[in-house]
Amino acid sequence: MHPELGNKEFRTTEKIKEILRGLGIQLQDLPDLKTGVVGILSGKAGGKTIALRADIDALPMEEKNNVPYRSIYKGIMHACGHDCHTAIMLGVAKKLCESNMLNTLKGRVKFIFQPAEEIISGAKNVIEAGGMQDPAVDCILGGHMNSELLAGHVGLFKKVSHAAADLFELKIQGKGAHGAHPHSGIDPISAGTFFLSCDSDHCQPKYRSTGFCCDYSGSISIRYRCKYYPG
Repeated sequence: MHPELGNKEFRTTEKIKEILRGLGIQLQDLPDLKTGVVGILSGKAGGKTIALRADIDALPMEEKNNVPYRSIYKGIMHACGHDCHTAIMLGVAKKLCESNMLNTLKGRVKFIFQPAEEIISGAKNVIEAGGMQDPAVDCILGGHMNSELLAGHVGLFKKVSHAAADLFELKIQGKGAHGAHPHSGIDPISAGTFFLSCDSDHCQPKYRSTGFCCDYSGSISIRYRCKYYPG
């Protein structure tokens, strides 16, 4: 009901901290991490540190679902399931605290509630703030909702599970010319559409994101003037 965009998850962060404190889980002191939380649950001395990670940010989209948990904020919704990811990891933390597992746990569990996943900066924020240190993480596990699975089921990937996200910007420089003399110029629009055609042929949507390639061009900007090829 209260989704927040990347690096603005202030209410979400405080709510997570409140729940973790109530469970008796230590909060790692990370002054440079403005949003997001890292909790530490310690078992017996020695052992390794396993981190569990959930993303907490929402998307700039209008929610049209008629459900009790519908977003109360205009133009912001949890369209990628990060509210579920957060709730699931809090449930795992609760289960660990309330069960007898702590009596046999040798090592530590870190709960990393990562901000700003959708804008591809949150993981870096957590790392640079020291969230993967003190204690250092030996292994990190993450999960994601999958609408292809039936409710109540959990899926495990033996190899690649999800595509990594990154950004690219390509500038195609042409040579300006009058439309009546196309031979004297270099048309960047034709070059751009050719690139898109080759790119989409190489990385077609029919290939699942669990493969080696899944990319798309989000926007094209052209400086255009009637009767002239742009330079």
